Amino acid sequence: MGYPQRDITQMMRNDLKRHVVDRIPTMERWLPVCCALVVLLFPGICQASRISLELSVEVTRNDRTWSGHVLVTNRGDEAAYDVQATLRAFGRENRSSMVKQLAVEEKWEPEIPIPESMDSQVVPGRYPVVLQVSYSDVNGHPFSALSVNFLEFDEALVSQINGALQATPISGNGKLILKLQNVDEKPIEANVEWVFPKELMPDRSVERIRINGKGSVVIKRRVRNLSALPGSQYPVFAIMEYDKNGRHFTTNAMTAVTVVEPASFVSSIRLPLFVLLAIFAAVIVVLQFRHRRSGKGI
Repeated sequence: MGYPQRDITQMMRNDLKRHVVDRIPTMERWLPVCCALVVLLFPGICQASRISLELSVEVTRNDRTWSGHVLVTNRGDEAAYDVQATLRAFGRENRSSMVKQLAVEEKWEPEIPIPESMDSQVVPGRYPVVLQVSYSDVNGHPFSALSVNFLEFDEALVSQINGALQATPISGNGKLILKLQNVDEKPIEANVEWVFPKELMPDRSVERIRINGKGSVVIKRRVRNLSALPGSQYPVFAIMEYDKNGRHFTTNAMTAVTVVEPASFVSSIRLPLFVLLAIFAAVIVVLQFRHRRSGKGI
């Protein structure tokens, strides 16, 4: 005796429903696996702790004695350890004592003397003061932070060089582009010093340039990642100095270098894989919910 076509179709649907429902306990075991894959493949979803130091330095002079009042504030959500500040001016460096721990939102204000150069080549004008703060995280991983300020030796002068600095994101290597403009009518020969944190290294630290009157130059440099971690941002500086008519002129350009993860096959498939895992997990939850409802109805 045969069955009507609609009965056969209904029987097939019931068999398929029973098969899917019977498989729900097995499918449910995949839910923790999906969650584990999401954590492994998308570590950025779980926000990690970070250290972010806010720096400033105020330079003062008393007779022939210079000093830098340094202010360091931990704006991150993790304590910094073995914190030490270094000031560089007139080609010389002085270091502060070391602080064993700088807690979150804690401030540290060391006073660092700046030895004045007695070199006869030091003429009145504006000079750079470079502040570098070294520190480490709880695991002992070393980091550094930078800030650049200026001091006026006998006379405050405005530089005739304007600069703009750009940087590409960096994983292993990156690029820097420095655009300089001379607003003076006469040519200027200047030194360009690249100031970087310890985690990054440019392919050149100092160079000599010439900019024609009302002219411009573009300098391209490469930067290598030594120990910077993905997700970090570092300020980098180009300092331009020159002498003219017995006076010293200084200006700087700054940009932030963003450190990214190296491109890989896993990173290229993260988004589509995340979508598939989310759909799969949603299907498991819906089927489990229907299974429990059908069980209560029996």
